[in-house]
Amino acid sequence: MHKQNIAREFSRAAAGYDQAAVLQREIAGRLLAGLPHLSGRVVDMGCGTGYVSRHLPDGLQVLALDIAQGMLQQARHLASAHAYVNADAEALPLQDGCADAVVSSLAVQWCHHPARMFAEVWRVLRPGGWLCLTTLGPRTLWELRAAWAAVDQEEHVNRFASLACWQQAAGHGWVNQHWQARDSVALYDSARQVMRDLKQLGASHTDAAEVHRGRALAGRQRLQALEQAYEQVCSGDALTVTYDVFYAYLQKPCNPL
Repeated sequence: MHKQNIAREFSRAAAGYDQAAVLQREIAGRLLAGLPHLSGRVVDMGCGTGYVSRHLPDGLQVLALDIAQGMLQQARHLASAHAYVNADAEALPLQDGCADAVVSSLAVQWCHHPARMFAEVWRVLRPGGWLCLTTLGPRTLWELRAAWAAVDQEEHVNRFASLACWQQAAGHGWVNQHWQARDSVALYDSARQVMRDLKQLGASHTDAAEVHRGRALAGRQRLQALEQAYEQVCSGDALTVTYDVFYAYLQKPCNPL
């Protein structure tokens, strides 16, 4: 999906995002619980409505940054940080070595060139600084993908890179690298609720949706077929939605080459 479309969809979702972002807050909480000791200036990259910014330890100078102007406005409204920047993670408008840490929760999966993002973070970090992030892996929303596959051959669900791909994009210069994969699972009563929440989160659009924009992708009959297929994919009383989450804590060397 084009960057301007990503920014537009998340801006549209900003006002209602927090109502649907229960699992996103849980994942951000795990990231925050694992943070090393931080001091100085911290960039919350892909800050969304500012949940991570608001829950960082006291005493930090927090800069909230997001590509979606609507998300940034919501973060500002909630007094999430000391400064706000509308920018792309792959082209940070920040000086070299200006940050003591960069934190990012469930944002960098939207980068087109992850290696470029890692290079930009490396550039703005001071020696010894930390990058702490979460992102999504390929099994994310596998239940929804399997259910749609039983309905049609369209690409309705975003696909995300493997852990090996993320590690390769990060490069080998980091020290104290720690990567962890952990599932987070949400429970729903119906497939319609799943689709509604994804739309409310701004995360329901794919490249295929761009191609087919202008014609109905989910009419009443197709939604009914989707619900039936989803119930067959999931066993039990509730429908599951799995997020395949990668947690990473990477430190730039104190004396990088």
